Amino acid sequence: MAKPQFHVQHFVVCPRVSVGHAEPGNPYTLHDVKYAFDYPADREFPVVEPELWVFVRLVNGTGHHQFGLDVRWLDSPGGSESTANYALPPVRFRDRREVVSRAWKLSFVRFPGPGRYQFSLTGRGTLPLARDFILVRSIP
Repeated sequence: MAKPQFHVQHFVVCPRVSVGHAEPGNPYTLHDVKYAFDYPADREFPVVEPELWVFVRLVNGTGHHQFGLDVRWLDSPGGSESTANYALPPVRFRDRREVVSRAWKLSFVRFPGPGRYQFSLTGRGTLPLARDFILVRSIP
């Protein structure tokens, strides 16, 4: 497999992202960054999170790159199970010194049951480039 022509500096899944103004090098603000997502015990699974965001910062890149996102339920009764795959918009580096930050909205993310979920950033023909984990819990 080919080595990616960039480095993933940050990769975060969070409930909300805002941007001050649209320009090159957008100043993103990540809100409510956390590990655990808690749902009331009277809410039945599967649950659907209406909106989650993925933030990525890429450095030392060249060229044009296509990304995807794989969501896996690690604690499924049958073992690790893919629950969603997203095609993400492409990213283009103008030159190697450029730092590229992007935030992508994921709508209606489904959690079939409580447990650990892995979000993996993928590229064309490569192993996962970065991972983030969240815990989905049912609380009394």
